[in-house]
Order: sequence, then structure tokens, then C-alpha cells
Amino acid sequence: MVSRGAASGARAGEAPRPSVFVSYSHSEERFALAMRRGQEVAVADTVRHVKEAIVEGRVRDGDPDLLSHAILGVTGQLARTFIHERNASVDEVADAAVAFCIEGMLGR
Repeated sequence: MVSRGAASGARAGEAPRPSVFVSYSHSEERFALAMRRGQEVAVADTVRHVKEAIVEGRVRDGDPDLLSHAILGVTGQLARTFIHERNASVDEVADAAVAFCIEGMLGR
């Protein structure tokens, strides 16, 4: 299980990847509720900012909940893949996430 994997990694001089613990936490009943609650808080916080940006005309009109989930999906996937798995620069990944969320694939 995760604890055995983490222990063997630690003995080999490797730190366990945070994504391993997060994945385990989502599937482990003891942690699943807290993980879901954390996701709900992240979505609610993002929705608040997206609504403000829509009202101010900085973000196109759309469903704030859908847009918030899209933002969190992009940022979460980029963080998992490039920061946690490939040890990429946090600043570079953050810049790429912001550029993609703001400009999309067309760069407009």
C-alpha cells in the first residue's frame, strides 16, 4: 500500500511524491470526505473570483461554476504532471496555466 511504498522510497533516499498521497486520500474512506470538502472549498473560492471578474468585464460571460471547474482542472493536471511527476519549475508551470486559462489554445 502507500505507506509501504513511501517507506521503501524513503529508505532508497527518495521522497514519496505528494500525488501518491493525494490519490490514496481520495480512495481511502477515512480521508475521502475531507478531500471532497477541500475540493468544494477550492471550487467555491474560484467561483467567487470568476463571478467578480465576469461582473467587471475581465472574463467572458459564462457559467461561473463550469469555468471554475475548468480552471481547477487545468491547474490541477498541470501541477500533477509537471511539478509533482517531472519536477518542472513551479513558476514556469504557473505561468503556463495562467496563459492557458486566460488565452486558451488560440493565444488570443
